[in-house]
Amino acid sequence: MRKSQRDFIVRSTKPRNTQIIHVTDTIEKSATLAAGIDTVFEMTTSSKLGVPVFIQEDISLFESSLSAGNLIPNGANIDMSDYQIMGPWREQSDGDGKNIVSKVYVRNAGVASSATDFSKRIAASVDDGFIVSSWGYTGTTTVMGAAASSPYTAGYRFNSVTIPQGDTINSATIKLNPIFDDSDSILTKIYGIDEDDTADFSSDPTGRTKTTASVDWDFGPVTQDIIVTSPDISTIVKEIVDRGGWVSGNDMGFLVLDDGSTSNNNISFDSYDGVPDSAALLNINYGAVVPAPDKTVLFRGRTRYIASRNDVTIV
Repeated sequence: MRKSQRDFIVRSTKPRNTQIIHVTDTIEKSATLAAGIDTVFEMTTSSKLGVPVFIQEDISLFESSLSAGNLIPNGANIDMSDYQIMGPWREQSDGDGKNIVSKVYVRNAGVASSATDFSKRIAASVDDGFIVSSWGYTGTTTVMGAAASSPYTAGYRFNSVTIPQGDTINSATIKLNPIFDDSDSILTKIYGIDEDDTADFSSDPTGRTKTTASVDWDFGPVTQDIIVTSPDISTIVKEIVDRGGWVSGNDMGFLVLDDGSTSNNNISFDSYDGVPDSAALLNINYGAVVPAPDKTVLFRGRTRYIASRNDVTIV
């Protein structure tokens, strides 16, 4: 059906013309922002002209003081990934003219560089074992504690420990998985093998030079498949990585000696030849924590007051 003429409505408008009636002087403030700290920059201006106005703000944030350069309207030259910026928030009060306060909230959102976690599980048959009368590395368990007439010593070797020579060691542990519930309690002491790149355990490693550092590990009873975690052995790891010949990616070994367990008090754990995915696990947290740097920020602002032009009719 054809529309009648009255179905068509034609509207004619004219653009809204404006003119800048006042521009404030540029203000400049600076502050040093510590990580996570808010800083508020304020810009207070007044039209003092007694007429309704719109305001347009030119605001810039710089990472250092710039002696020249135009304002960047509503922008910044800083890497926004390191900052959180809110604003401007405007507060207007009646008084002598129209006083307008613009506030810009700036936060240094930089974060500290975190330390690094390293984790490595026993990766081969020749990397774990134990001795009570003779050394063995192909059994399905490793054993710690004491037999009826002699103590056990267990050994654990971890391949490709990627920690830089001399780096900071924040924490380190060894985790073992008991193969069954055991009511025994044992007394043991952990040592490192004091070598730059410890060889595999295809031959008895228990006579190798031990680290000066050692850590007591006394525990029990245990529950099957509930992981047992050693005390912090960071002093042992630190002694090894501080060796002049240590290189990131070398192999690192540990011996767990009996330290006075009651006769026949011993606990068995999964080995690589038993359940590879439950064999001993070494966890190390290393590297210095570096705090986020302070940021020096320059705030530069200017306000333009804009009013409708009086020589046009606004439709």
